[in-house]
Amino acid sequence: MPAETVELEALVLSRETTGESHLRLSLLDPEAGRREVFYRQTKADKGTPPDLFDRGAFRLEAAKNGNAWFVREFRLLQRLTDIGRRYATFQAAAEWALFLRANAVHCQAPETVFSIAQKTFVALASAEQPEAALLKGFFLFARQEGWPVREHWLRNLSATQADEAAHILNTPLDELTTTPETARLLSRSLKHWLSTHDEVTL
Repeated sequence: MPAETVELEALVLSRETTGESHLRLSLLDPEAGRREVFYRQTKADKGTPPDLFDRGAFRLEAAKNGNAWFVREFRLLQRLTDIGRRYATFQAAAEWALFLRANAVHCQAPETVFSIAQKTFVALASAEQPEAALLKGFFLFARQEGWPVREHWLRNLSATQADEAAHILNTPLDELTTTPETARLLSRSLKHWLSTHDEVTL
């Protein structure tokens, strides 16, 4: 009986070496949310291995015991090289990827979460204020999952903070007039609010 296979488009949320020749990848796909897979590196492999924050087309094959998935084919669709050019941008992208890895497990709408995740990574790669792009990503994820982020978090901010948050959330990134520190503080405030929900891992 042939092994079960699946083809999908996914984002790489994490990549770590395991054993002598394998990479363990945490992927986000629009059907299942987060999934863990293994990629075997060989000396004869002439292709481009998946890297952190990549969007790619994967063909996965289930192990014989059914407890693991292995990457049999990978085709790079998008590599956001600009993310690594500034420390603040890379830090924000890594924080976003870590949040998704922890919380995009049983999403209500994996396809929408995938779209939010992808758009946020793209925004992080090009934004002058990655802290603001990260805040937008957290807010959109929380709203998508049905948490009362507008009703509770926004309304419990001070008047000044609420105005600043509304400006960031409602303004295109290239038109923002707020400071990175303001966006950073609001992002921390939102993450603290999210941590009060039992189903959220930070």
